Amino acid sequence: MSIAAFGGLVFQGGLIKGTPLSEYSVSFGVNTDKQEQQTGKPATLVKGAQLSTIAFTIHLMKTLGVNPESVIAQAQKLCEAGVPYPLIIGNKPASTNRFLLTAVSIDDTYLNGAGKILSTKMKLQFEEFVKEGTKQTSISGVASSSAPGVSSISATDGYKVTTVSGDDKAGLKREFVSMAGE
Repeated sequence: MSIAAFGGLVFQGGLIKGTPLSEYSVSFGVNTDKQEQQTGKPATLVKGAQLSTIAFTIHLMKTLGVNPESVIAQAQKLCEAGVPYPLIIGNKPASTNRFLLTAVSIDDTYLNGAGKILSTKMKLQFEEFVKEGTKQTSISGVASSSAPGVSSISATDGYKVTTVSGDDKAGLKREFVSMAGE
């Protein structure tokens, strides 16, 4: 049973090839910018969705049939290559986009007398990858509306702005009056 997979790294649960996963976290949000106004509070401009980040810790134990050194070396190669791959969690893609492995850290390591790793915790950090110039049109395979997660909402014009036709516009123009005293 595969718990997670990324670019050739496959972490499986169970007693054989067991690599328990813990400290799983996902982060997502929206980019905003504050615009100062002459009076009142600043206006908020929504720029768009942030890139998602996912992190988790894998326990690598030699007693469960895993060679920690080779898994660490493979993770290092994937991280340093900077190539995006689909991130699979629980046999499902984490997103419609690919992910970059941005950081690998090793912690809580036990070594034997020969200096070989018996067990360790390897934390993997991923960031969603969107190719430059690509506009994301849906989130997690769900068709998006003008605001994802919001279906049909109608709003009236709160400022009561009226539109003027081209014919009426000519009649509303001010005439130039010379200040030279003609």
